[in-house]
Amino acid sequence: MDSTPGVTIELAVLDQDSKRFGVASSPIRTGSVQVHGWQVHPIRVAPGQFDDAKAYLVKLNYELETTPSTPELNWFEFGVELRAGSVVDAVPHHTQPTQTSLSYVVNDHLNLVPATNGTTSAAHLPAAGETIHTFGVGSNGVRWQHRAEPDAGVRPGSRVVWLVTLVEQGSTHLDLTVVARFDQRPTLDWNVLPALTPADLRIDLPTAPNLRPAVTTQPANATTVTLLPSGPRVFISYAHDNDAHKQQVRDFANLLMGCGSDVRLDQFAGPGRKDWFLWAIDNIDNADFVIVVASPKCMAVGEGKADRNENPGMHCELGVIRDRLQGDRELWERKLLPVVLPGESVDNLPVFLQPQAMNRYEIDELTEDALSDLLAAIHHGIEDDGRSPVVLTVTTTGRALADS
Repeated sequence: MDSTPGVTIELAVLDQDSKRFGVASSPIRTGSVQVHGWQVHPIRVAPGQFDDAKAYLVKLNYELETTPSTPELNWFEFGVELRAGSVVDAVPHHTQPTQTSLSYVVNDHLNLVPATNGTTSAAHLPAAGETIHTFGVGSNGVRWQHRAEPDAGVRPGSRVVWLVTLVEQGSTHLDLTVVARFDQRPTLDWNVLPALTPADLRIDLPTAPNLRPAVTTQPANATTVTLLPSGPRVFISYAHDNDAHKQQVRDFANLLMGCGSDVRLDQFAGPGRKDWFLWAIDNIDNADFVIVVASPKCMAVGEGKADRNENPGMHCELGVIRDRLQGDRELWERKLLPVVLPGESVDNLPVFLQPQAMNRYEIDELTEDALSDLLAAIHHGIEDDGRSPVVLTVTTTGRALADS
């Protein structure tokens, strides 16, 4: 284990009420994430594979510490982004609390696969004890989202993850950005948003004469691979009608995340200064699905009946969505999912979404059962794109309505 000092990310929140009235608000500390150790092993790949690149198996240890006087966490997310290179695979994959301890080997496609009897394992994970969703495998970054159980928040304590990285020949270190996101269970006196502050971490790659023993890959045809891609990426577009509506959308987003979706919501993006127009375009264009949530202000903006100097975020998002729909109607009719949350009306969906002629998703209550048709639409949409979707929670039949 490398003894180089790690990094600490302070978890903090900002009071939304103070922020709304323009009063400077000091962050309230709610805990921290500490990366306190790592291992790096070179991977010996077959000749001719991954030319001009080197592969490494990296183990990271991190610890979640929470402040007892603050609300429990709905979920907590730890992630790393490589400034150069890619994450070919990472474990844990999507897991349930009952997942037992597992050992893994690296096959010659650089996949981490469960070790079988008689093989020497390269990585080991303890029993999960919690629900974990994994996002970003195959890109330059990966995130592990730890979910709370119904009767308790996310547990503090240590975790371990492994990732297979591919970098250019001659690289002497991995430069990482360590990120942490979280959401706390709402209380009447806790109207806050998370303050997100990433940290930089440099990990030296082993070089002669300090090389660790290389990991030898196993033939792919001798391993059983069940690859689970990242959950579908979902962007939620909604208007800030009032605090109650914002909280309802946040609760809906948390429920959707708990079913395995990689949800993008402005309330989870942190309060730091950013170009929200570019943020919206990036999230709309890169989403597998875009959910538009019904509300009076959403309808007014979508049909040109709102003051253009008000609700700039909604004007921006619906403008981009209309433009994309006009440019490729077949694609975007499949990607756009109009949603009506409890207490709302289908009449508050803009007409360009065709809520009467095409499917809309009316949700009577914020439960997994009530989301079943919405989840089924996401599931089948991913299959239509030729991907094997992560298993989403789909239970009893809800209502996906289209008037004839």
